[in-house]
Amino acid sequence: MSRRLSRRSLLRWTGTAAGAALLATAACGARTTFDEHGRRLLRLGYIMSEGDPGHAGAVRLAELVAERSDTLRILPQPNGLLGGEQDLWEGLHIGSIDMALTGVGPISFFAPQFAGVQMYYAIRDLPHLDAVFHGPIGREVAAALLEAKRGRILDWWHRGARQVTANRPVREPADLRGLKLRCPEGRTYIESWRSLGASPTPMALGELFTALEQGVVDAQENPLELIESQSMSEVQSHVSLTNHQYAAFLMAVSERTWQQLSAAEQELLHQAVLDAGTFEKRAVQDIESTARAALRDDGMAVVDDVDIARFEEICLDTARRLETEGLWQSGLYERVREAA
Repeated sequence: MSRRLSRRSLLRWTGTAAGAALLATAACGARTTFDEHGRRLLRLGYIMSEGDPGHAGAVRLAELVAERSDTLRILPQPNGLLGGEQDLWEGLHIGSIDMALTGVGPISFFAPQFAGVQMYYAIRDLPHLDAVFHGPIGREVAAALLEAKRGRILDWWHRGARQVTANRPVREPADLRGLKLRCPEGRTYIESWRSLGASPTPMALGELFTALEQGVVDAQENPLELIESQSMSEVQSHVSLTNHQYAAFLMAVSERTWQQLSAAEQELLHQAVLDAGTFEKRAVQDIESTARAALRDDGMAVVDDVDIARFEEICLDTARRLETEGLWQSGLYERVREAA
């Protein structure tokens, strides 16, 4: 990477931004917030912590806007300070939140005809992810979310591949039997894990560590960088490289906020998001590599001899069944798999 942000620098930026927020003033009853110099503050909410590449991208976005604009500033709000992902999308809808960086999960709720993009093993790697979300399918999803008044997608960023952690190795679907596995909300996720043999348990990310610690759930799945930043090695002994989902981050802005910006501000913000996205995509590869090493150093066993073909076969059958049941538009799953 041409520019590297340490965890300490990420924390320092967040602290500075939080300080700016304390100095911000807002008209009574108004949503628009300004700093002490009269520059508009755009609050950017997300659930990721300071060690996540999504946060690194958000910090870079704030830096770029500060360098390029005399009228706008971005205020990163990590760790779910503005709520969970559904809360963030509700905030975009009503205009109480300016911007949000989230996973693809909300698509199931607000543009369900495209829920198939979330299915496990639909996307095989990061170049394929870009082909899907920067191509016709991504444009259709963005249009559907905008039509539902859930926000305007400015860019699709990367997430690391999702992996399974447990207190035993998971090399094949049979190893999931009897495990209560935390997964995000949404029928696509629940049905997939059930078909693989686990007992899926939807749960907010903020509750996960304690749930693992207390035995409420036995396993979970997330990208390596989140597994490391959330200290999962303290409560889980194995991470199995299932690579079951390559998913995107959605960088969205409230349509109410967008329409209040001048044309010049819109252009500046959009370009800054694209440039920060390029930085974030490099950060994903960098942080994912260091996260794997860090987990090993923390004593976590990394299981890389996983029978991915068997996992994929079961998930493909599940996807075809759900599509037949009308969970999303006909033919979408194959469109995703064939995108180039």
